[in-house]
Amino acid sequence: MQQVLLLFLLLAGLRSCSSQTNSQDGKIPVSTNSDPGLDKLVKANHFHFSENQLTGTMNESLFNAKMNLIHVIFDNNNFTGAIPESLGLVQTLQIIRLDHNQFNGPVPKSIGNLPNLTELSLASNQLSGTVPDLTNATNLTYVDTSNNDFASSPAPRWLSTLTSLNTIFMENDHLNGTIPSALFSLPQMQQISLAKNALTGTLDMSGIISSQLRVVNLTNNQIAATRVNPSYTNSLMQPIEKGKYIVREIRTAVDQYDQEYYGLKSLIDPAIRDSAKLVGFRRFLQLAMECVEESGVDRPTMNDVVKELEIIMQNEGGQLLDSAYLSTEHFGNEISRDPQEEHLPMKDDSSSSSVFDYNSVYSYSAVEPKDLSFNAGLGGPLPAAIGNLRQLTTLHFNKNRLTGNLTGLFNSSMILEHILFDNNQLSGRIPAELSDITTLEIIRLDKNNFTGEVPSNISNLINLNVLNLANNQLSGIMLDLSSLNTLNVV
Repeated sequence: MQQVLLLFLLLAGLRSCSSQTNSQDGKIPVSTNSDPGLDKLVKANHFHFSENQLTGTMNESLFNAKMNLIHVIFDNNNFTGAIPESLGLVQTLQIIRLDHNQFNGPVPKSIGNLPNLTELSLASNQLSGTVPDLTNATNLTYVDTSNNDFASSPAPRWLSTLTSLNTIFMENDHLNGTIPSALFSLPQMQQISLAKNALTGTLDMSGIISSQLRVVNLTNNQIAATRVNPSYTNSLMQPIEKGKYIVREIRTAVDQYDQEYYGLKSLIDPAIRDSAKLVGFRRFLQLAMECVEESGVDRPTMNDVVKELEIIMQNEGGQLLDSAYLSTEHFGNEISRDPQEEHLPMKDDSSSSSVFDYNSVYSYSAVEPKDLSFNAGLGGPLPAAIGNLRQLTTLHFNKNRLTGNLTGLFNSSMILEHILFDNNQLSGRIPAELSDITTLEIIRLDKNNFTGEVPSNISNLINLNVLNLANNQLSGIMLDLSSLNTLNVV
């Protein structure tokens, strides 16, 4: 690691020093009488070293007032010791990310005086002392100090005064007392999470609420009562009566063998429960539980949620798959079928064909959008016969254990709009034939093992809205997507 960094130091005008998401290890070098260190890079704007295996302490001499750093990003490493007070000397700093390390001791007071600081993430360390005073960091928009060893203290006053704040995470920070009501009226505020503290009293959201506020998470506190402005209709996760928590209560009551109510009959509003058969309720509940997972990486994206809801609603309306001869019985040695799939014709048990069996006695042209996502037991390769489904508009096979490649699966006669194969174990090249399907709006192939170059003709998909190829082993040059005016997520 040190030899690599010293090569950077030879570049006198270096503006950015980046080695993110690699396996760099060792200590960060600082200057000695005989050797230069990172502290000599006074013209650098960016120190990006997140998600490596860097160790040791950060020397006080690493930072100085001559530096022009904008970003100091060292999250997800193995640093120990104190955060250097000298970090507060770099007045140009806008982003500091030191989260997910093993820093200890108090947070340097100088950090709270950085005039240009917009993002501060110190979460998941072993920091002690008091919660940092950020009163003078008036440009802050994002703060995360969660999961440290701070001393028990009331919610800091700056929560009510930093008008640029849009996101605040202070989970498990040993906060006590009442929550300042002015926090909810900060004009830019979008997300507040003060979960796992010892906050008490009445939650007062009866005044003016920021029009931007979308999520308030106050679970695992000791709040006795709430007053909420009726105009606020977004997510409010808070304790319910008798100290119970809604998510915990549901998870405790769930009975997967109850095919109709999933063990929640007593918790469902009778007006809903008794009005009609709850078709799709099981999958809807599973989706809801995924949306409130504690870790953000375990929650589905908004695109996934919308598409899943569309599929549930479609099934409830009776537009079920009744013409495709499909079976999942050989996936992961699963023999039983999901109740969601009961409209699919079963394959003869004596058959020894592949896991998916598209039999010619069924009409391919009548097949409706197909979703087999979130089935941990689904594995093996996909058959090329899927390419015969000319009227198929949706392929949802995300979050399974599919293997093999996609060769021969797609052709220009298909009218697919959504291809979701993310979170599998697919490999090989992304087929160029994918770009022949001009109706495509969403392509998600992320979190697989695809290799090689991205087909350049994907840029011809004029209807494409979402393209996600992250977390693969793709190589070659960056794809030119300048011609895709409809893209909104890449």
